[in-house]
Amino acid sequence: MMSFSLLVRKLLLDNKRYISKETLKEYCKKLGISYINAIKYLSKYKYIKRIVRGFFYVP
Repeated sequence: MMSFSLLVRKLLLDNKRYISKETLKEYCKKLGISYINAIKYLSKYKYIKRIVRGFFYVP
């Protein structure tokens, strides 16, 4: 759970409104968490919204 918190913090500190699949995968790899689980967590708690396949909006 701590890794997901770090991922959320990283997304907020980047101060970008859009993030690509590749960038998100890179962050997950550095934190040692599954990309699929990260997407599920971030979507469930409304940290990201899928725009099109491979791109996400960070509200």
